[in-house]
Amino acid sequence: MNSIIRNCFEFINMKMCRRKHKAPFSLPFLLLWLTPECNLQCKMCGNSWRNQIFNENKLLSFNDWISVIDSAKKLNTKVISITGGEPLLFPKIFEILNYINKSGISANLCTNGTLLTENNIIQLTKAKVKSFSISLDAPNAKLHNFIRGDDCFDKIISGLQKLKYAIPTANISINFVINHLNYKKMVEMIQFGKELGVNKINFAPIHKNLQHKYKPDNEFQNLYFNKEDIFELTQELQKLKVAAKKAKMRISSTRFLDGISDFYTKINRQQKCYAGYVSCSIDSWGNVSPCADINGTESIHNKSLELIWKSDEFRKLRGKVNNCNKPCWHTTDTELAIRCTINGLLSELPNVLKDYALYIKGRK
Repeated sequence: MNSIIRNCFEFINMKMCRRKHKAPFSLPFLLLWLTPECNLQCKMCGNSWRNQIFNENKLLSFNDWISVIDSAKKLNTKVISITGGEPLLFPKIFEILNYINKSGISANLCTNGTLLTENNIIQLTKAKVKSFSISLDAPNAKLHNFIRGDDCFDKIISGLQKLKYAIPTANISINFVINHLNYKKMVEMIQFGKELGVNKINFAPIHKNLQHKYKPDNEFQNLYFNKEDIFELTQELQKLKVAAKKAKMRISSTRFLDGISDFYTKINRQQKCYAGYVSCSIDSWGNVSPCADINGTESIHNKSLELIWKSDEFRKLRGKVNNCNKPCWHTTDTELAIRCTINGLLSELPNVLKDYALYIKGRK
């Protein structure tokens, strides 16, 4: 009961603080871009372009990340999502995950799945990681390997199966990036997900903002949608919702899926954003920002996360969030924003409770 009361209080506090561009007293969700390094060359990824821009900056050290986790604990963070690059390439990833667990915070590991080796899974078990998001963009090897730029499909499936065997209570989600090559495979992906035994499939549209904003438009090749594709995309999304309901497979929220087509046809933001109020991002070089689309102006190299979260400088960034009108539709900030509205919370309450169990209660 105390937990429910506290969560309600945090929700009200966050809503009030957004009106005034102020810092909520807690930071529920924290996204850490642990390393810029990756072992794949995914066709939609802008990571290499981002690395070229920041390559002269100093990367955060292991001790820097430990201090971030200490700050997160003080800010009552509930979930830390670890991503990259490929986070399993970070030299002390298991020490980081273990420290998160000992701090009483739930960790979600977002990985491309290629490094789920037996030894790594043993280390993940010791670190008591229970929540995983694994990238998989097709129900067959040929298409997935083409998109991800490597012969990795079989390796991912094998790793996922080993993970389920080693950690039977693991909550595993698939991250499926919807693009022009695979959008007609979404329905097929539902049955494939059932066969794999995953808990959820997150369907997110390919985009040119956030971490991909530095990638030149012409580098997206034939992955991006044109306006003439939107009618068929909308039809496939409707089929997806029907198939998921029939198969009893959890997927992205209905409101999120319904907004994907508009993302490609409307020039303005569709959803009030709560980045900087319910969440924030820290990149590999220590820049702290409300989201990956707004460049941070303060760094972990110079100041602790809790001081930055409460600083006047970060308040200015919250003002940019409130005034931002750029189209943005991705799983982290957008799904959180949907859940931060009364209608979004109540209309998706069963799924909200399941996500709570998936990402938070699963830590135990």
